[in-house]
Amino acid sequence: VPAPLIAAARSGVLIIPGVGDNRQDAQLVNLSEEMARAGLVVMDMLTPALKNYMITAQDSDATVQAFNALSHLPGMAHSRSGIIAFSGGVPLACFAAADPRIRTQVAYITLFGGYFNTTSLLRAFGQRAIDIDGKQEKWQPNIVPLQTIANIITQDFAQNEHDLIFNAVSTNTPLAV
Repeated sequence: VPAPLIAAARSGVLIIPGVGDNRQDAQLVNLSEEMARAGLVVMDMLTPALKNYMITAQDSDATVQAFNALSHLPGMAHSRSGIIAFSGGVPLACFAAADPRIRTQVAYITLFGGYFNTTSLLRAFGQRAIDIDGKQEKWQPNIVPLQTIANIITQDFAQNEHDLIFNAVSTNTPLAV
């Protein structure tokens, strides 16, 4: 591992790879190992909710706790670490970076593949189309965000009601809007 640019002041990165258990994903492993070889201390984050294709408010707190744990490792510079998030990890990174417990310590956040407007997200999923430069283009969403949305919406539903909604949103047929 290369020496840090400033002696005794390592930088770190908390990676939130999104929903599902991505710990063995070759791309995540490669990214984490390459960052570590470049001298960063890397922590990949997973919670029980994320593993089960859910995003919860408690995971925002878990993100703060993980960032604190990372930035307080021996030899770490408390203001030189950041967060990288993918897909379902994006809201967790945003909420955590704004949290008063760590916001002055987060040097950066880098976000990939997040959704920021629930209305347009649900419309795109339902219509199986996205707006590109004012024109509707057919689109088929990946099953992972569909499953996650169904899990979030139906978390307090009976299993048969969850299954009914999940099956409705996971078909290739556009839903009536």
